[in-house]
Amino acid sequence: MLKETTESNFLVSIGLPTYKCEARIRGVMDALLRQDYKNIEIIISDDASPDDGFKIIEEYAKGDHRIRAIKQEKNIGYLRNFELVLREAKGKYFFWAADDDMWELNFVSTLKDILDKNLDYELAMPSMKQVFADGQVYKNVFFEGNKNLTNLTCLAIFKMAIRKNPPIEFLYYGLWRTDALKKLMFNKFFNGFPNTIAHDKTLMYEASLSYRFYTIPDVLWYKTVHREVFFERYSTDSKKMFLDTKGYWKFVWGAIKRLILSPNIPFHRKPFLPYLIFLIFWSEKKNLIRELFPKTFHKLRKILIR
Repeated sequence: MLKETTESNFLVSIGLPTYKCEARIRGVMDALLRQDYKNIEIIISDDASPDDGFKIIEEYAKGDHRIRAIKQEKNIGYLRNFELVLREAKGKYFFWAADDDMWELNFVSTLKDILDKNLDYELAMPSMKQVFADGQVYKNVFFEGNKNLTNLTCLAIFKMAIRKNPPIEFLYYGLWRTDALKKLMFNKFFNGFPNTIAHDKTLMYEASLSYRFYTIPDVLWYKTVHREVFFERYSTDSKKMFLDTKGYWKFVWGAIKRLILSPNIPFHRKPFLPYLIFLIFWSEKKNLIRELFPKTFHKLRKILIR
């Protein structure tokens, strides 16, 4: 049953981890500071970038008290940087802002209003467009019709996450209740993201079985995609997980471990875990065979492409 609260002026925290952002940070800052919901804080952590992006950030911080700017003396890697801005969040609501994305000016107000009025939902998310830096649209992701997650069961959403249709991992960038997200990220079993590829999927697998998601058909977010290999934009340490020869195995094992140990998934859903674990294995079977049995994989590939 949906519950409503009266209109409130809750603080919304925006976590903005950055690295080598000099060329794009002004547009990102302008889009966030011009949000029509004004009670926000922007927590920016620059991960020891070699460019002058942080100087620009400091200029913005001097002119707006809502900005908290942090400069890392040594590179901590993008996962730890994402964790840091969440740890620093003081608001009732929170979302991660990538340093190359764009948002409609009512992104915060629309999603906040949804969470204010629907207390049994922990995450609100709009539809989105994936766009290249030159503005060309790569893909539209609309949460509507049978892909509107609002009234779907947790198992249905989990299966969507496995099939990547729609790509549930993108909800990672939606507006969360801060306490709920911190419970996922930091608890007695886990202290942040696993150091693996697809860490966003690992988080959203658990979240889909723990919380309810409210999605809307309105396009309020523009996710930048890049034509080059995406991890080439990261620091040397961050690249290691993407080049790991056992990267998919570590991702699958990490995701399974998280589901089994999760203190957030209700007990009555735990009996479904064997079936859901099988789905994870099955969805990654090609990658797992290639990593764990490379000779067998290449022999099978030669046979199948004849």
